[in-house]
Order: sequence, then structure tokens, then C-alpha cells
Amino acid sequence: MPKLDADESNLHLKGKMVVSTDRVKKILRYRFEGNVENGSLKLWSLLGFTAFEFRIIDSRMYYFRKETPVPNLYSKEMMKKDLGFEFPFELGWYWIRGIPDYNRDFSVIDRFERGEIAIFEQLGWTVSQELSRDVDTRLEGKAKKIRIAKGKTDLLVTVESS
Repeated sequence: MPKLDADESNLHLKGKMVVSTDRVKKILRYRFEGNVENGSLKLWSLLGFTAFEFRIIDSRMYYFRKETPVPNLYSKEMMKKDLGFEFPFELGWYWIRGIPDYNRDFSVIDRFERGEIAIFEQLGWTVSQELSRDVDTRLEGKAKKIRIAKGKTDLLVTVESS
């Protein structure tokens, strides 16, 4: 499971993210620290080059560029241009933990034997937790894979505690 602070308000995650669409496939490493209202997400290539740095400030997504000293509000249009699709980043804090935002409509598709949600749909996206031979479940914090998909867009995120 992702590592949460004692008050369960902040996540500390790192891992690998594979983003696939009908036109492109990107493999990135990431590190996230924060919560749904304030946090930092850094993405970089597997070779170590920083590709993106995002910050959530008062529940809004900002993009940081080295050439500008102030953050830029990250719009849906910029996201569509950069990624090729729109993604509800405001729900990422929930989805990366394998749970829906309970304040929005969602439907449960499947549950684990223990009763926890295994697969759900929210805002047209399907979120599922996967078992994988690639993920060593003996790691502290229990690394896991989360698949987030809509149409031809597929994100596979390996979640590890940081």
C-alpha cells in the first residue's frame, strides 16, 4: 500500500508509469508527495532527465518550467496537447490508492475476497488494482500496480512507498 503520514493526509510515493494511447507509449519514473489539495509530482524519463514538474496548490494543478520563475496553471488544453488526452488529475490522489473519490458518482465492477474494491469506474475511467509477477510484494509498503483506462488510453502505474 502507498505510504501515508500518521494523519493519513499526505502520500509519499515513487514508481514507474507507462502511458499508452493509440499513438504513443511513454515510460516515466515519478515521485509524488502531498495530498489532494497541495503536493508535488515529478516525472522524468528512465534515463533520468526531468520531463515535468507539477505542483498542486490549493487543489489546482500548476506546471513548473525552468525558464519561468512562477508556476503556470496547467489547463485541460495543455494536458491534451502534452499527453494526447485529458485526465482528471484531481482524482489521481484517490485512484493511485486504488479507491474512488467517494464524493463523486462511481460504480463498483469487482471486489476482492476481503470485500475491498478491486475495480471501479468513475468519470468514464476504469481503475483496477493488478497482481503482477514484476512487483515484489515483499517490499515494505506492498508495491502494487494500478491500471487506469478509458477508451484507447491506458496508464499502468507501479506504486511503491518512498
